[in-house]
Amino acid sequence: FEGRAASGAAVGVAPSSSSSEAASYDVALLAELRGRSRTHVKDAIRLLPEQKRAAFMEAEQRSPEIIEAETDPLQFVRRCQYDIGMAAERLCLYWTERKRIFGEAKAFLPLVLTGEGALSTDDVLTLQAGFPALLPKTVHGKPAILFDRRNWIPNATFKNKLKSCMYLANILAQDDMAQTEGVLIIVLLSTPGRVVDLDQDFIRNVFPLFANALPIKFTMHFLAIPNSGKYQAMQDLMTAAVVPALDALGEESVDVHVEDDFSETFHTLGLTAAAIPLSIGGDWKVEEHFKWCQEQEKKEREKYKWLLSQHFSPTKKPQELSQAEKEEKRKLVHRLHSRRKRERQRQQVVDLENGGAELQQAHKTLKTENEHLHSLLSQAKALVETLK
Repeated sequence: FEGRAASGAAVGVAPSSSSSEAASYDVALLAELRGRSRTHVKDAIRLLPEQKRAAFMEAEQRSPEIIEAETDPLQFVRRCQYDIGMAAERLCLYWTERKRIFGEAKAFLPLVLTGEGALSTDDVLTLQAGFPALLPKTVHGKPAILFDRRNWIPNATFKNKLKSCMYLANILAQDDMAQTEGVLIIVLLSTPGRVVDLDQDFIRNVFPLFANALPIKFTMHFLAIPNSGKYQAMQDLMTAAVVPALDALGEESVDVHVEDDFSETFHTLGLTAAAIPLSIGGDWKVEEHFKWCQEQEKKEREKYKWLLSQHFSPTKKPQELSQAEKEEKRKLVHRLHSRRKRERQRQQVVDLENGGAELQQAHKTLKTENEHLHSLLSQAKALVETLK
């Protein structure tokens, strides 16, 4: 790959007279690499069978600005370790999957949270509810996401969930580390007293999507807390979720943790308390993801306003919702409010338990000191008696 060689050669002669000059040089170099990647990948795509490249060619014809904004060839080249042929196939498969999942009418619209692009209001609500959810980065700077099935919206379809995954993958792909070091994916399978059924359609589709079409690397960690009396249900759950993941992704990308306490696992993965869900011992709340989605919508509305004006229906104003959509959003807000209430109650219980433990320890310390004082008093009285 010529761009890679050029990168290695050019970095050594970067201007050093000032940081601003160096930054400008880096930007120019990145633009050159991106341009070379685009050229080489397009050349490789032309050599692919027509069936494999059909969706990409359609996207290029119908929405070249979307290809430019959302599927940077350099991301796919990095993901494939600079193998141009593999990058071309992955990029084409990405567009094939995008068309299959989003449908003919939506696939070539921008991936934004405004409700006017490729993502419908139901898709946006699915993501806002926290499936999947973006977590704070690890201590190593690696992006991280959480799949917690308790955050499913009951009436969300498997395609709503897949679209949410593709949107989040598009965001994560903007981080260079997503193509090199990869993304940390946490899948919470079960919590104490609760084993939730899987969406088999989602399972059958999501792992091949991650493995073959997206421009990111990843490691997937399944977490399961043992449930007393539900061993068979847990075994069935693990088989249904982990086996398809292993088939699609391979053993090197999948790990399983069945533990009562994940503290050591989280430490090994580089997750701080701020990135660990409150329900399993951390400080992170799904409300943080909801707020991120709201901020992201504002940024995208401003960033892509020129593009959205070309694609959304002029009969529907940008923030105009139907009665059904308003009701679904009201339910989501109510659900998040209820979840925050449960999280506060759970935290209060934890605080009370910690407070109780501290009081017990203080009582034990006072008792020990009291016994010691009584012992000293007895010794003093005995000494007085000997002096009489």
